[in-house]
Amino acid sequence: MLKAMIASCRRPTLSRPEFFHYMANVHAPMATSLPAIAANILHATQNRTMLPEDNVDIATLYRHDKTRDSVVELCFDNLTRMMNIMEDEGYLSTIRPDEENFNDLTRALLVFLDEEEQFSSTSEELTHKTFDYVRRRRDMTPEEFQVQWADYGRSLASNDAYRALAKKRIHNIPTEGHPTAIMPPQDFDGVAATFFDSFADADALVRQGLADGEKKLVDIGECLSIVVVGGRIRM
Repeated sequence: MLKAMIASCRRPTLSRPEFFHYMANVHAPMATSLPAIAANILHATQNRTMLPEDNVDIATLYRHDKTRDSVVELCFDNLTRMMNIMEDEGYLSTIRPDEENFNDLTRALLVFLDEEEQFSSTSEELTHKTFDYVRRRRDMTPEEFQVQWADYGRSLASNDAYRALAKKRIHNIPTEGHPTAIMPPQDFDGVAATFFDSFADADALVRQGLADGEKKLVDIGECLSIVVVGGRIRM
């Protein structure tokens, strides 16, 4: 499954409440009413970043990026479906221009990914998540990193202490052939999405070092973590 992840920052003139209001009550209804989006998108998830000002100040695996306000996940069956939206006249004339009314697109972080679920212990939709954006160690090739990173992620499925806290892990790896007209994509080597019942569990997982093995594969200074609460957008 092809996924576009956009971690955005609000326009400087907007407060966080104003940003979230516009995104949920103005932009989202406009976007979901567009026939091209309804026909081509598999599903979309809107994630609100959680910051100390939201009373969420937890340990994260890497540097906690507190500059972001939102992470949107847009999923498609294939690249053709994505391009059907990107090239649609309605999208180009209304949705795309409106994104600049509440987003600072010059600071947006965009990655195109293929998604692989590594394990899940529940069928329920979980809303508490962390996104760990990783870059490989400089002495590793992309191919070496992807093999070892995938193997490590799968090994966590057999770690009882890890699975007692993390309920689901999704392994997202970069994909090629994506459009660049939206904004330049970033060169991360992957994004690990981990789902929890609560942020207390997310905090405990990091403080207990249950995922520290991943740090042997990455350039820690080039990685970042984003903490979010999110859910599916009704299409």
